[in-house]
Amino acid sequence: MVSRKKVACDDFVAICFEDFAGQGFRDGGCSRHGRRWRARRGPRACPPLREGAACCGRASLELVGFYIGADVGGVAQASHGLSDFFQVPGSEGDGGPPGSAHNPQSQLPSSSAVIGGLHAGYNWQISHWVLGVEGDWQWTSAKYSFCRQTDMASAPCFDNDFGFLTINGETRGIGTVRGRFGYAFDRVLVYGTGGVAFADLRDSITADCRLFGCGRSESPNFTSANFSTVKTGWVAGAGVEWMLSPNWILRSEYLHVDVGTVTNTLNLAPTNCADGGPCGASWSHGNRYDIGRFGVSYKFGG
Repeated sequence: MVSRKKVACDDFVAICFEDFAGQGFRDGGCSRHGRRWRARRGPRACPPLREGAACCGRASLELVGFYIGADVGGVAQASHGLSDFFQVPGSEGDGGPPGSAHNPQSQLPSSSAVIGGLHAGYNWQISHWVLGVEGDWQWTSAKYSFCRQTDMASAPCFDNDFGFLTINGETRGIGTVRGRFGYAFDRVLVYGTGGVAFADLRDSITADCRLFGCGRSESPNFTSANFSTVKTGWVAGAGVEWMLSPNWILRSEYLHVDVGTVTNTLNLAPTNCADGGPCGASWSHGNRYDIGRFGVSYKFGG
């Protein structure tokens, strides 16, 4: 049986719990003579409620312990990169001026998508300061696509006898392992976070040259290659948590993720290249993400 009573202590109100089972109360308070209590705001102590009992709880609920949870939000991706079609250079009139072995172009494709997943971590607390470690994995499907020329005589997105290229990219998941450091007051934790990030990337390059071949080649073909990469980079961000109870926590968090540059190359068969090759296409791109999400966690140990 647990009873509640309020008592005014200067400019704050303490809610005191009397636990007749004699169990201690770890959430921001102390236990004495079989009673438990917590302070919601204001000074760390108030006048005794009764003989032998004093309200001496901390102003914040205790965050120490292991927790698991789920979150959902949105991700915005920015991929800045350079695509290229390469072939053996030809003479003037063979798809470009003399020496046109490459046709590099800059692209800035972007995408956005829903993101959601699971997280788990552990917190240590010294007074109001909280130090923790957390890992998470988020599923998403952030996609982009663009088309471009082969050599300089071709058209960007249709085959005018020189073929064209289509490049697709997708991020299927983002994971992080992070440290957290913050300050807790009342029921709120404000924290910064940073660490290592991982991204599951899927790309494809397609050469659509079904009329008269790619660039200077006169060998019609349709060639595509798929690429799968897990890239490692860094993550930094900040967040706020609200303790609904000793066990349940709501959170709002922002993360910026950068996993660096990925380079993929489609090499066409020598029979599909002018003068026996080499020829093909490449796509080199950086991967940056801005993530905003809300979540809920369950802390064990109550």
